[in-house]
Amino acid sequence: MGQTVLFTSYATAWCLVAVETVVLLELVRRVVRLKTEMYEAMPSVARQERLAKGTFVDFAARDLASGDLVRSSDLRGAPATLLFIGAGGVEAEPSEWMLGTAAGLLDKGEGRLLVLCDGGADDCAALSRGLAPLRLPVLLDEGGEIRRRFLVRSTPAAVLLDGQASVDMYGRPDESTDSDGRST
Repeated sequence: MGQTVLFTSYATAWCLVAVETVVLLELVRRVVRLKTEMYEAMPSVARQERLAKGTFVDFAARDLASGDLVRSSDLRGAPATLLFIGAGGVEAEPSEWMLGTAAGLLDKGEGRLLVLCDGGADDCAALSRGLAPLRLPVLLDEGGEIRRRFLVRSTPAAVLLDGQASVDMYGRPDESTDSDGRST
């Protein structure tokens, strides 16, 4: 009799352990699936985080004012901020917002500031003339190729490059966020 009770309690204990294990494994599987779905919902954020850990992005674009070819390797030696303006943000006369943003970025003293225009050549040339008083180089980003290389999905957007011309931070022109999510 005592042996039957001992065997039954031993078997019951192992059944409880097996059930708890199955429940915990299902819980872990659901958490992992939820995390995966969340990251798949924002792939550009995950890729930008990887890119913002010191990746050098190679590009070359023509300065509309001087006609010089500006390469990413030319930006080494001091931090630089790339301000991406899309076709919708291109105007012949720069808006107060754009002038204020550019002046604010220049005041921060973060090195060079370059405007990359993803519009038509004529629209971007007009923008370059409008920004001439600030002496900002406006580079023509034909077809948004440079914007895509930097994984910028919407404009306006800012990308801060470190002294090695590697991606340091992403953000909007009025606020930049580093790879740890801290606002600057």
